[in-house]
Amino acid sequence: MAQARLPAFAWEYIAAGAEEESTLRANQAAFQAIRLNAQPLGGVAEPALAIQPHEHRWHLPLAISPTGYNGLLRKNADILLAQAAAQNHIPFTLSTVSCNSLEEVADAAPDGERWFQLYPFADENITHDLLQRAATCGFETLLVTIDAVTLGHREWHQRAFKKPGKLFLRHILDTGMHPRWMYQTLWPSGLPGLGNLAKYIGADQTILGALEFTDSCFLKTLAWDHLAGIRKRWNGRLYVKGVLTPETAMRAWGIGADGVIVSNHGGRQIDGVPATIEALPQIAATRPSGGDVLLDSGIRRGSDVLKAIALGATAVMLGRPTLYGVTVGGSDGAARALQIIAGQLKDLMAQLGIARIADITPAVLR
Repeated sequence: MAQARLPAFAWEYIAAGAEEESTLRANQAAFQAIRLNAQPLGGVAEPALAIQPHEHRWHLPLAISPTGYNGLLRKNADILLAQAAAQNHIPFTLSTVSCNSLEEVADAAPDGERWFQLYPFADENITHDLLQRAATCGFETLLVTIDAVTLGHREWHQRAFKKPGKLFLRHILDTGMHPRWMYQTLWPSGLPGLGNLAKYIGADQTILGALEFTDSCFLKTLAWDHLAGIRKRWNGRLYVKGVLTPETAMRAWGIGADGVIVSNHGGRQIDGVPATIEALPQIAATRPSGGDVLLDSGIRRGSDVLKAIALGATAVMLGRPTLYGVTVGGSDGAARALQIIAGQLKDLMAQLGIARIADITPAVLR
């Protein structure tokens, strides 16, 4: 449904991956290859899906991943996603390169648990100002993404744009074939800019023009000492996103991270790295007391959530599923995507005789 509503360039932006897209495909294929131990007659009619990884109680073992440039999909998509997360009592993560700003999301979803994802900038003043704004707006958890200091080689992007910010004629004509998208996204003032970065790069930069510009501003030499400095400045919880090896996880714990996020950027960065579910068990084994291990990339069904938790994840993060939902139905569509996956998880737990998320162990897997 989302694909039918979006022009080709916008659909490719959220659905495609890097190079041969082998990692993109592997993320889902690796989940599908894991088999379950059928355990009927468990006597469980209404499994409980709530978890409490720290001071907040989540109604589902899910969180919404940070995704950028969501204004390509629908006007105020970041706000709509935050509202869907708040409605379901799970965290929402706002990207550095979101179209709605920290301040706008805080105002529109004041009751939700809000996280902020940071791409550190070469200009430390921008990084520090973003951290201060996030703290002022009540964003309690910071995610620092470490696997995108340079954008992956996304060939679909080259097929759509003849130069930065300029679509090929066939893609311009294709947008005209999607009047509903034009109304929901462009009316009345055209494509949005990047809300968080407008004060640094200029409010007149639209999404299409800002893509390469922001990439050039990120800190290309990002290293562990930079993360340690961010840890010292940030008083809330800190997660490191983009972890694929136990060695990286150990370094993250060593600088004082509260959690790591096993992620390959949805197959959009380095093609050929492992599927996240393949990398998860060894990373989960490094977890210190009180540490969180979340898994991002590849979750499409409730069974994927159960498999990830069985292999050591505290919870999982959703990117594309909620983007598809917000494209189709706004906040209600994103909430529907969450409920589809939650409903599948609840049914599967009942079939396996599992009463609580805490009861999901490796024993449920063959």
